[in-house]
Amino acid sequence: MQKLFSVNDINEGGMAKVTAFSEEIENAQTYLALNAKSNNATEFIEKINTGCTSVVVSNADFSLWNLVESIIKTKGKAKLYFATWSFSELSARKMCEWLDNGLISECVGILDYRSKNRHEAAYHLAKLAFAKVKTESCHAKVTVLIGENYNISIMGSSNFTENPRIECNVIVDDENLANKHIEWITHVIDKGYDFD
Repeated sequence: MQKLFSVNDINEGGMAKVTAFSEEIENAQTYLALNAKSNNATEFIEKINTGCTSVVVSNADFSLWNLVESIIKTKGKAKLYFATWSFSELSARKMCEWLDNGLISECVGILDYRSKNRHEAAYHLAKLAFAKVKTESCHAKVTVLIGENYNISIMGSSNFTENPRIECNVIVDDENLANKHIEWITHVIDKGYDFD
């Protein structure tokens, strides 16, 4: 597996020699939605195009499932891949609803292993309804949506819960980035989190 950088790439000032990834994002179109309300999420989602990077800061106004639902309703049917530290029953029910309604064609995810006990109903819904789900020691919060005309990755602080806190997420529509996330998510599901 290709690594972003190695310890040998870090110079004495603490900066990595590898900067192509950050330069690529810096040159992308950026849209910042502060205090984005769930009822106007479509407004900024419509601005997300291929190569676009958006930063969304919510003032506890919507949950990650609200954001995902707005994307699939605005941009069309998708496959859903995700990793989350916490997973609520409502989020699991929404994903099952999207599967039933044809908004998502497949759901694949990694849940933190504590979900089995903390969110037992959500865990069992996921095991029954999703194509693949695995529990691991997971603190990552990544969601990937692969649609006919989009490849969106959402990375940030939001879990799939209804936690009323300020959250910040970066949304990128980029096929290569989406595929990299799918690669590690499916690797963890199929082989565990040993990346060597």
